[in-house]
Amino acid sequence: TETPAYFYLNESAEIRVVVTNSGVGHNFPGGTVDINQAWLELLVNDAKGELIYHSGFVQEDKTVDPKAYFYRSQPIDRFGNEIWQHDLFNRVGETYKNVIPPGESDLVTYNFSVPPWVQSPLTITAVLKYRKFNQRYAKWALGDKYRELPIVDVARHSLLVPVREQPPVK
Repeated sequence: TETPAYFYLNESAEIRVVVTNSGVGHNFPGGTVDINQAWLELLVNDAKGELIYHSGFVQEDKTVDPKAYFYRSQPIDRFGNEIWQHDLFNRVGETYKNVIPPGESDLVTYNFSVPPWVQSPLTITAVLKYRKFNQRYAKWALGDKYRELPIVDVARHSLLVPVREQPPVK
């Protein structure tokens, strides 16, 4: 992540997270990127632990926040329908593909508001997460043998950013 010097109360803040694929030798994620699940989680908390912003959280039903930043592909069939059961023999293309080639990086920008009540400093934590199968596919493929699949933190980085009051305009 790129560290800003500080944020002001009541401002729209921006943070950029860099995800680098180093030392792997293949795309990240690799393999079955249509059913594997890799995403970024970003948490912003103030000094009292109050949550300011959260992206990429796991919901109660164990699916990932649909607005999260994902690394995956979304194959489609000849009618433009999503192929989610990994029946790639029906694949004619994809509506979305986001992987990081070996030795390259991806830059993800997040914007959030800094409320007037926060206590300085803010703790910003970015976590790259991975699960072997997304929930929809796992429940379908495993049927009554379904068990909740583990989520692995591939990488994590936190930083502290002070918060200041904006000086009055003269």
